[in-house]
Amino acid sequence: MRKHIKNNDGVALVAVMMVLSVSMLVVFFMVNFLNSESRITNVNISRNRASQIAEAGVDLAINEWINYINNQHDPGNCPYGALSSIKINRHSPYLSITLHK
Repeated sequence: MRKHIKNNDGVALVAVMMVLSVSMLVVFFMVNFLNSESRITNVNISRNRASQIAEAGVDLAINEWINYINNQHDPGNCPYGALSSIKINRHSPYLSITLHK
């Protein structure tokens, strides 16, 4: 036959300790998950900034090129003539430039 334990004084303490342990594990994993998501977000922000800075540099260089062609060359001697704008197709994998007189 089984012996029944008549003294249940420590059962509540053990149950509370188990619940606290599981809760601490859940909180630990949630903090790690949020920390990694924060790092991923920061990387994406940095990547977007770098892309915008690169595009701004390309736009500046193209505008400088247009100004150089329009101001330094006689439009009659320049193979392109006087340029008013350039259309850039950024949706293709290659940079395509269309010159407009």
